[in-house]
Amino acid sequence: MNTLLIIHMFLFTNPQAYQSAPRAPEPSARCSAPVTVYVIESGCAVKPAPTKYGRLPRASYLGPRSTSQRPARQITRDPGENRATAATVPEAPQFLKNKHLPGIDYGSHTSTLFPTAVTMEKGHTYYDFQFLGMYSGVQYGVSENLELGVKVVVPFAIATAIEHDLLEPFLKYGVHFSAKYRIYKGENLHLSARLTLPVPSAEVIGTLVLGRFDFTGALGVMVPLDSDVQMTWARATVRWKISPEIHLFGEYSQMKIFSNGMDDSALTMAVVALRRIKGRFSYDLGFGSVRVGEKNDDYSSNVDLPILYVNFGYAL
Repeated sequence: MNTLLIIHMFLFTNPQAYQSAPRAPEPSARCSAPVTVYVIESGCAVKPAPTKYGRLPRASYLGPRSTSQRPARQITRDPGENRATAATVPEAPQFLKNKHLPGIDYGSHTSTLFPTAVTMEKGHTYYDFQFLGMYSGVQYGVSENLELGVKVVVPFAIATAIEHDLLEPFLKYGVHFSAKYRIYKGENLHLSARLTLPVPSAEVIGTLVLGRFDFTGALGVMVPLDSDVQMTWARATVRWKISPEIHLFGEYSQMKIFSNGMDDSALTMAVVALRRIKGRFSYDLGFGSVRVGEKNDDYSSNVDLPILYVNFGYAL
């Protein structure tokens, strides 16, 4: 009793001792129940004013909350695992393999005017309408490396329907059956051989794919069976894939026509074309010039003609 009285007198006669007593730090505001806190100092229990909150902050001696995250679980293959018996991801169904996605170029087997060394995928079909449909046809991927096609000179077909006497020349010159076989397929390089009938013609095609750029070159020859005229040609195409849906082409070709072993005339063509792809549908807009040259023992002449063409394509 005397001890409590001494403490009481000491605190009231020395207010600085009461004010210097440590107080509880400002607590969290998540709980509002009143609580009484006793602070021990110099062996004496000092009762400060009751706090307003019922929960004190986390004690500093426990340290701050950890901010580290649990590391992601790593899955590694057992070095002794037999890969032949390991589980494999099932192959996609056939209908998903053949599904066409928007923005993909399904005309990579052809430029705006000429075929490339790339062959169509197996089971895919491409309808091609060149020069506003005047030279139209279809190509089909028989296998991974074999592509078959047929094209028709439409004005010739219309004339044959009107005048039946033109049927024989139409079947000989107005219908073209083609087969393209890919001889080599590398990471960037494709090599193919192409044969066309009924007028026998053949060409060797090479396509080099480098990122957004394709380079195609070809050498060909045509030898009609019932004529003494032969034709040879060389052509080159550069394609720039500006985006998956917009491609820019530059094409050049030169054909020489021989009669009785003499160089009679030549055709030279240079064009620039733009291809727009939208889903399965695509169209080309091209313009350029064609030079027709003739020469014989007495004279030679060259005539330049402008060319403007529109093509359409549809993939299945």
